[in-house]
Amino acid sequence: DLDAHLAQNMELMRRRAVDKGTTAVKELIDGLKTELLVVYGSETGTAEAFARRFAKYAKQRGCSVRACTEMNDVCDLPSQDAVSVVAFVATCGDGEIPGGALVFRDALNNFKAGDLSKHSFIVFALGDRGYAKFCEAAKFFDRKLEECGAKRAGDMGIGDACDEDGPETGYTTWLPAALSALGAPAEKESDTPPEPPFHVEEVCPDGHPGLTATPHQLCPPGAVLARIVENRRLPPSDYERDIRHFVIDNTEVDLPFNLGDAVGLYPQNLPDDVEEALAWFSIQGDKVLSLRCLDETASARLMALAKQHTNARQIFTEVLDIFGKPSRSFCKALAKFASATEAAELKA
Repeated sequence: DLDAHLAQNMELMRRRAVDKGTTAVKELIDGLKTELLVVYGSETGTAEAFARRFAKYAKQRGCSVRACTEMNDVCDLPSQDAVSVVAFVATCGDGEIPGGALVFRDALNNFKAGDLSKHSFIVFALGDRGYAKFCEAAKFFDRKLEECGAKRAGDMGIGDACDEDGPETGYTTWLPAALSALGAPAEKESDTPPEPPFHVEEVCPDGHPGLTATPHQLCPPGAVLARIVENRRLPPSDYERDIRHFVIDNTEVDLPFNLGDAVGLYPQNLPDDVEEALAWFSIQGDKVLSLRCLDETASARLMALAKQHTNARQIFTEVLDIFGKPSRSFCKALAKFASATEAAELKA
């Protein structure tokens, strides 16, 4: 609604002011830093997740990140101080632009040549080459930013859902060249694990009447949860692509669906597998936990986790991908703490 929209914009303006002041102080102390504005056009959350990962890693590399936000939030780009824009753009439907980037698209179409001349940019596209208009939305922004005068820092990266590791394959290849082109400091070798995204505390039930070890299922702000009552694979088992037919039950929730709305699927690990993992780690699943988010680039869904009591069982069920194929970036990070033989296997 209007109040929520105004409150969100006010919060964004406040963050920009704080970030700008903080950055200025840091630059006086530490010298000039590469300043990035990380933006995303995301329909289902994939492009946003990559954008937030990039912003977090760029900070670890010594860059200053002005913001990590939707493209619609930077329609004032011509009036902003010079910055390197890093855009993560998904393509939805038949080559269409995600809703979170439509307002910025209209703004770009109204910008004049030279309006963005003080900025530089680089784009990472996410798409599926099985569609005719592959990465069409990202190609549009890549072209328009340059037409409006922004200086190209590097070639557009492509994350293809059909690659072996999905978009991760293209992202892992693009990332080092992109950070180098943006002027990021060289990566420093470290023998310590990265900072955790959450600070976890056990909550004592005493003094908390009604405290339950069965937390509410996670739900992103502004969304509603609905049950899937049918999940059926459509193509034959020997067809390489997994295309599915889902039926969603809207009888229990108020779930209007309008043209352009998106449905997000949040899979869960199977209960027996979760119990096996908890036992392997010697973790008691029902202990009530309180989380404080330390990662300002975390998704809205993970931010919501820090606003409620939870337990290890929920985290292992709804948040951790404990049985999926590890990404290449995960294996590379893990290799730092492995033996020489194990590290070589992880990097292979």
